[in-house]
Amino acid sequence: MLALLVACDDSDHLSQNIDFSLPYVIEDDPNDPVQHERYFIYSEYGVPVYFNDTISVRTIGNDFEGQPIYRHETLDMNWGFTSHSKQHTLFTYNYLNRQDDQLKGLKYARVFLEESSVKMRPFCIFLVDSVTVKNLNNKKSQQPKFVSGFRCLVLAQFREFDNDSMKINSVSILREICKSKILGDANLVARFGAVSSTQHYYDRPWSELGLSEDAQSWFKYSWMFDPNVLYNEGYVEALMKEFSMEREEVEDIRTTIMTGIGHFGFICGWDKSSASRSPNSVEEDLKYFIDTILKIGGDEFKTRYGVSPLVMEKYDIIYDFVTTELGVKL
Repeated sequence: MLALLVACDDSDHLSQNIDFSLPYVIEDDPNDPVQHERYFIYSEYGVPVYFNDTISVRTIGNDFEGQPIYRHETLDMNWGFTSHSKQHTLFTYNYLNRQDDQLKGLKYARVFLEESSVKMRPFCIFLVDSVTVKNLNNKKSQQPKFVSGFRCLVLAQFREFDNDSMKINSVSILREICKSKILGDANLVARFGAVSSTQHYYDRPWSELGLSEDAQSWFKYSWMFDPNVLYNEGYVEALMKEFSMEREEVEDIRTTIMTGIGHFGFICGWDKSSASRSPNSVEEDLKYFIDTILKIGGDEFKTRYGVSPLVMEKYDIIYDFVTTELGVKL
């Protein structure tokens, strides 16, 4: 026992230094344009921006043989709050090594943060030339323009972006992240679905639900796999030409269809055959609502669908979550 205690007190060979460094705090360097801009972004938005997934390597002590022990702080896109996907997904990166590319990336990051609400901002941003996401189960790979992880947002393929492209892509990314957060909230999905599922309105023929024959007849010509098709100017003009109708007549037909399916709480039909059946599932229905609300905004949505109580009940559920939980204005 005495020998064991003596062996465990070998303080000459084992160091237990405590590292108080903060790798997620960006320090300023006025002589380095990249570091200087990283510091300004961090100071303004509280979001650190990186160009490498290994953000710090620090010595924290020595082992029994006197060799240094290192602590690596990395941006791990496989990590979730209660899970880790390393066995199923592999992330590889092509880094931005040129100063001009890094400065452009920082400009993109700034545009993204300007467009996002405080609650939608990521913990940190990782800027790369490209990211490859490989599914280790089926060996398929893809190179997305962004990857949104639990604590990190990866932005890629932006070297050719101009100012307008940066803004357009930022808004598109925020919409996708917003959609993901909505679909990931089980309570919201359940409340949304209950509006139409209580009366068993999902996955049923329109004729069985009692949609008027007039609405069913015109629905066959709409091919409305996207809620916005009937509101597309080109499509309206095509119907006017094909049926020799005035604009008011086409708009009346649109009102007939939308009021008819709106009675059941829907703004679109089944994605395989809109003219024949209601949406197949709550998730499909919810995606139509999210895409439309984020695309046209709250005011326009209410103008289009405000006469349908069940549609507006679903809208209110989404609106409350988006504006309160995500801090996004509609």
